[in-house]
Amino acid sequence: MGRAFVLLPAIVLLVGSPADAGSTNRGVWCWPTPGPYGLNYIIGNRVLEKAAVAQFKLWGISHVYGAYGDQLKTAQGQAALAGWNTLLTSNGIESQFLISDISFGSGDQNLLVEMINFNKGQPPAAQCRAVHLDIEPWGLPSWNTDDKYNDLVNLAAVYQQVRTELGTNGESNVLIYADLTDWLDSLSAINWPSTSVRDQWFSGILTNLAGITLMAYQQNTYSGLVNVVSWELWSHQGVVRIGIDAGAGQTWSNLTDFVTVAGQLESNFTDSVGVDIFDFMTLEEVVPPVLGTGTAPPLTTNGFNLMLQGPIGSNYVIQASGNLFNWQTFTNFASTSWLTYFNDPAATNYPYRFYRVTN
Repeated sequence: MGRAFVLLPAIVLLVGSPADAGSTNRGVWCWPTPGPYGLNYIIGNRVLEKAAVAQFKLWGISHVYGAYGDQLKTAQGQAALAGWNTLLTSNGIESQFLISDISFGSGDQNLLVEMINFNKGQPPAAQCRAVHLDIEPWGLPSWNTDDKYNDLVNLAAVYQQVRTELGTNGESNVLIYADLTDWLDSLSAINWPSTSVRDQWFSGILTNLAGITLMAYQQNTYSGLVNVVSWELWSHQGVVRIGIDAGAGQTWSNLTDFVTVAGQLESNFTDSVGVDIFDFMTLEEVVPPVLGTGTAPPLTTNGFNLMLQGPIGSNYVIQASGNLFNWQTFTNFASTSWLTYFNDPAATNYPYRFYRVTN
């Protein structure tokens, strides 16, 4: 029986570029949104879980901020979440429980309690290792007329409340991280009574938080990103992460620019600053396709089994070659699924068989 090999030109070139080299400290927000990239679609489906983890590893993601509220509602969902967390842990990826809201209400408190109870019933590898708070009072309709400083005092109290809740319930080892907009340090944007009060607020929240992510989604240059987060970077070294939007054609003109700037941040700040990507769905809609073998036995008497992972709606051409010089189109199509499966029955006729994908 012949041997078949898969060639992955586009994504290998991207990962091997200087911008991406050594990137192992990235985070990504993952939402439950229905559809191919939503957690409610992925969790519980082992094929899709492994495909998502493969992308995490390919993009150097070591922190997943997951909105797992739906999984906590049923015993079946909790079992699926435990399996997902275990898969992440086995791949060196930390699962953080994401709570996202404009204010921390009773529903968010219930989510926290459900997460605590979930953790208590799971072995360490299946637990959520941290709570990730995306509480944004600046999204309130009344924000522009509110006492903004007082709203931020209340936000600091939420962080203290969550820390106390975790400690009281035996979860003191669970860390807390929070998302903040990048302009909260501005004296003109916030009615801080003084610079010292502002400085004390940031220092105070970090007594309860293990780190903060500054959401600098509007910036699309290295200098722009560093400029809006410079005060926090230098005032609180080692606990600041930078959130950037992966939307090519939106914040960024293309994916290459996004990758380049992310690499600059990581290279210039090394391990002291992590890059967080907003978000998994946005990233998956713009990344190059990945051609692999999936979970089925790659080579059988019926031929070679292939799996393509790539953005839905893209036009793809898969080509095959026996020598890496002469290529023939194996198939071309417009994808309707995140994962598409193929079989090449002619593969058994060749001593070697190479494949590549373009879009």
